Amino acid sequence: MENNTEHNPQSHEVIPEPSSSKKISAIAATVVIILIVGGAIYAKKASPVEPSNESQMQDSEEMMEDGGDMMENENSSTIEGALDMTSNAMDENAMPEASGMETQDQAMQESNVVEAALTGHNFAFSRSEIRVKKGDQVKIIFSSTEGFHDWTIDEFSAATERVNAGETSSVEFVADKTGEFEYYCSVGSHRSLGMVGKLIVE
Repeated sequence: MENNTEHNPQSHEVIPEPSSSKKISAIAATVVIILIVGGAIYAKKASPVEPSNESQMQDSEEMMEDGGDMMENENSSTIEGALDMTSNAMDENAMPEASGMETQDQAMQESNVVEAALTGHNFAFSRSEIRVKKGDQVKIIFSSTEGFHDWTIDEFSAATERVNAGETSSVEFVADKTGEFEYYCSVGSHRSLGMVGKLIVE
């Protein structure tokens, strides 16, 4: 007896399973993608943000400006210090000069300068008397109109040079004592011939 049952080839068809190598490749691709994405994220977080070239240039310019200001301030301070030192030195140098001038002024005030001009001829002076105050600075201006003469006073150790007619000589002294003192011509015997006068110190 024949078996009439028909064999259905579709019902017994076996579906092939994917190979192991394909599975491994898919897993590996997934891991690589994960590593790439994770590495990019980590690198972005870890790397510091570098300033742009424009920011660096601005910072450099600000530093240069600050340095210039500091140098300018230092130079200004140095110049001011030098000016102060110069001013102080000038003041110190001026003080002795001013002090000397004040001393001279005081001396002038303390003693009056009295000028007495007279002439001499054979055998007399043009003035027979000269009056001054004690402490006066006396200046005798003597000139000869005739002959060879001088003017001398012993008590104050003062004498002009001997001069010929038309010449002039002078002498200064301080009248530091009171009284009447004779002045005279010391040439030859002119004094005994009457070439004398009187200095009165009051």
